[in-house]
Amino acid sequence: MEVLTAHPKGNPDETKPGFVNFEYVLDRLEEVLPKDRFLTTDGGRFMTEVWCRVSCPNAESFIATTNFGSIGLGLQVAIGAGYAVPTRPVVLFTGDGGFMMGGINEFNTAVRMNQDLIVIVANDSAYGAEHIQFLDRKMDRKRLGDPLRGAA
Repeated sequence: MEVLTAHPKGNPDETKPGFVNFEYVLDRLEEVLPKDRFLTTDGGRFMTEVWCRVSCPNAESFIATTNFGSIGLGLQVAIGAGYAVPTRPVVLFTGDGGFMMGGINEFNTAVRMNQDLIVIVANDSAYGAEHIQFLDRKMDRKRLGDPLRGAA
């Protein structure tokens, strides 16, 4: 069973200067975030690593916005969750693209409504799905770079 729950990390030395290793950051956030939290994730390339490394107390304390098949819905869902569980902090993981699509506008709403939100923006400087498509087509990695590890 241990092999099913193991989540190996990449080599931290592969991380380019000016960037952080996402896997190590998520493990550290798992340690320091409030344990009795409500967890939600926006859609994006970052989300599956979050699901592997950041826990929540039970299934009722988690919402993934991916059922809508879109990015950019994370903060709106987090605000709604904040009203559903007002005594607990809501932790949102979102990507830079999704956050710019809707989150940055709704951030004002969260502040005005005095929501207890912790928002973590995974900035990989790219729309992950599109980046993967380029790599699948064998496009030059030196031109594309690897957004999670820094420019090539």
